[in-house]
Amino acid sequence: MLYKSDDLQETIKKISSEQEYRPTGVAVIKNYEGNLLCVKSKKGSWHLPQGGIEPGEEMLMSAFRELSEELSINPYLELNNLEISPLYTLSETPGRLRNGFKRGKSYFFITGDYTGLQVFTPQPDELTRIEWRTPERVIRDHMIRGSHEKAGVLEELVNKPGPLVFPNFNRASYVPEEDIQEIIYSKTNPYG
Repeated sequence: MLYKSDDLQETIKKISSEQEYRPTGVAVIKNYEGNLLCVKSKKGSWHLPQGGIEPGEEMLMSAFRELSEELSINPYLELNNLEISPLYTLSETPGRLRNGFKRGKSYFFITGDYTGLQVFTPQPDELTRIEWRTPERVIRDHMIRGSHEKAGVLEELVNKPGPLVFPNFNRASYVPEEDIQEIIYSKTNPYG
């Protein structure tokens, strides 16, 4: 089911205390082309980077921890335009539960733009591959797996208007040659 919360931290705290659904943060990270960062687990499934939100942990800090641990992303340097979505889903996962949660997972979403060098180091005991995939493919894959609510949230998050992703100077090869001088000398240079 799909829900909306005006106070996500309080919602996460309540869901966690009930021990029904494990609060899980999902990072919807776009690159400069608008593709989404996806990871392949040791079990063979592709998904967006995600991980459990520990009791008392802020959602943003949980996302930072997971991205840092699992992919060696420095969220303070490599992510821009971070936004926590008020939408969340509850997903029944009978037979695959752990950490004392009885019914499944609750998924909370954070979006952001990746501006790093794309040098990822996947945590070998959890991940086997990392890929950028089109939003359409990611949404379709969720629909095929029966994660309709998650697909609906993703569709809303990736299709909403937002800031354009602007590559770092370290990734100038992605910027058209004629734009480089304008970027360097612009008074509105986003990199100061």
